[in-house]
Amino acid sequence: MNRPIYELIHPEDTEKVREQLCGSEASLARTLDLKTGTVKKESGAPRVHMSCRRGFICRMRVGDLEPLTRLRNRRPIFNHNGQQYVVVHCTGYIKNSPPAGLDVPPSNCLVVIARLQIASMPICNDLASPSSFSVRLSDEGKITFIDQRAADVLGIPSDPASGSSADRLLQRYWWQLAIPQDEKLLRDTFVQQMQQLSPGPHESPVPCHIQCRMYYGGGTSELNPVTLSVTVHKFLNPYSEQFEYVVATHQIVDPQQQQQPPQPQQPSSMPWGGLDAGYGVPTDGPTPVSAAATSNGWNGGEPNASNYQNSNFQ
Repeated sequence: MNRPIYELIHPEDTEKVREQLCGSEASLARTLDLKTGTVKKESGAPRVHMSCRRGFICRMRVGDLEPLTRLRNRRPIFNHNGQQYVVVHCTGYIKNSPPAGLDVPPSNCLVVIARLQIASMPICNDLASPSSFSVRLSDEGKITFIDQRAADVLGIPSDPASGSSADRLLQRYWWQLAIPQDEKLLRDTFVQQMQQLSPGPHESPVPCHIQCRMYYGGGTSELNPVTLSVTVHKFLNPYSEQFEYVVATHQIVDPQQQQQPPQPQQPSSMPWGGLDAGYGVPTDGPTPVSAAATSNGWNGGEPNASNYQNSNFQ
């Protein structure tokens, strides 16, 4: 209370906030010169009456982040001269008189509500044994957002010079994370989601579930890839029904639960329909003299012609 607002604003944003506090039309009657890239003031009277409403984004200073888990686990947080700042979205209006309870001279007063702009980017250090991560894809299949837990799940080494290790995957095609054998699977899944029509008004398209193998260690080696269960959703704007983005959630698959390729069944060499359950006796065909059987049924080998009196069958 009773402190200049500029002490809490990031130095690079003070001019922006100062303009929002000004209530005169002349101060904001400016145009952008597209040829020179400079902002010029209009010489004549403003053609449009300036609204008293205000809406802008700026960076405001915060205190200790340790007790603020909600902020500590999110980005971005800006540092300047040892102070930490977060992005806030301010919406409000210019009021001619100050709010009740404030003893200040009559003047214009800015009344706004500031909302934190928090990106959903959990930091891996605060998560125990991360086993999943999410990515957001554009209509081209490029990664526009990646969960920071991907660094641990995919074993991406950290690089202090370039910042977060997972951010290096941004603007890459999603299927480039998979090994060559599964790259087509991811690409086809993405195309299938993009071509899927909305089932009805205000209803989301049906998600797709697949399993794939991705590179581990941040390189291109196919040795020891990590197997992931992937759920892919396409999100549409509920009002315009226009495409927004595709979200793919990846979950590490337990080795015991990994999908096994189907084993080819051995074609039966027996001309009859099958065996009588538990006794190894043919259900049709020539009458056998003896049949090799155990307490659990057939001995598991191929039929032996010596076990049958007549083996002249097709």
